[in-house]
Parts: sequence; C-alpha cells; structure tokens
Amino acid sequence: MELTWQRVFSPKDRRPIAEWAHEFVWLQAPITKTGFFNCADSRHFLDIFASLQNDYKREVNILKPIRGGGSLIGDVYCPWTVANDPGPYMDIFQTEQVAVDHTEERIRPIFDRCAPVAALFPADRHELRGAEILFANGHTWYVRGPSLANLQAKGLRYMRLEEVWMWPQGRMGEAEGRIGDYLKMQTSK
Repeated sequence: MELTWQRVFSPKDRRPIAEWAHEFVWLQAPITKTGFFNCADSRHFLDIFASLQNDYKREVNILKPIRGGGSLIGDVYCPWTVANDPGPYMDIFQTEQVAVDHTEERIRPIFDRCAPVAALFPADRHELRGAEILFANGHTWYVRGPSLANLQAKGLRYMRLEEVWMWPQGRMGEAEGRIGDYLKMQTSK
C-alpha cells in the first residue's frame, strides 16, 4: 500500500531521455551495440531526443542514412513515454510482417527488461498480446502495418511512422488523422 501511494505522489522523472534510457533500456541482439543504451557514440541522438521530449513540438521528422539508428530512436522513445508521459501509442511499420518481427526481436525484449515499463504490464499476462498491450495505467501500445483497417477506431497521442516512403500514397495522412484529439489538446507527438 505504501509503495502505491509513493508511486502516485512521486514527481515524474524529467531527466533527458538518453540519461533515463541509460539506466532503464537494455539492448540485446540483433541490435549491434548491446547493453544499456548509451549515446556516447551516437551524440546526434541527443538533439532528436530533446525535440521528442519538448512539449511544444508536435512532430519530429528524422532523415538519416541507412543503419543510422532511426528505429533505435523509436525503440528508446517508446518505453520512455510509457513510463514517464503516457498516452495511447502506435508504432506503424511498412508491412504487417515487419511490425511482427520488430516487436518480437526488439520492442518486447526492451519492454520486458525495462523496470518502469514492466511494472505497468497487466496483471493478467494473457493480456500481453503481440500487437498491443493495455498497460495498468489505462493506456494502450499498438504495433501495426500501415493498412487502413489497422488505423481505424484508434485515438492516439503518440505515433511512430517507419519507412513511410514505402507506404501506399495517402496512407500517411490517414495515420496522422488518428492523433486529432490529442493534436487539439496540443499533447500529441
């Protein structure tokens, strides 16, 4: 009981994302650099994370070279939002199969080893479905391909769009329409 009250009234962890991730985000193979996340060799991530953490920025676009860490940025940002600034979150990959593979190989292992996120897993472990998790704080994380059916009936605060150049024309606009309510409240990203 005491721990619950302590959690409810504790201030949010507002450290920079990279600093928080260095303590809580463990990376494993197939990611090249394993162990706790570290920006020492990827200093260019710091400004991106600062933009993502900035409450006054609604959208962050990243243009990067191949193998430049774009997916890794999303893999680190997602657990930070779940733990520190929650809201409905959807990762949208270029195909359904890529979404499944990325979830199994990267996202779920990160969630499983990230103590603040794992503490929010539902009590019924059967609710840890592959394509979505309804966390104990009432917010849902989804991972999908860009089909229109995957986007319907979802109101989202956070949306990560991967490899949009491969998506059908017009689908990105459909995806961005799902953040409308949070955009009006100026809390979307």
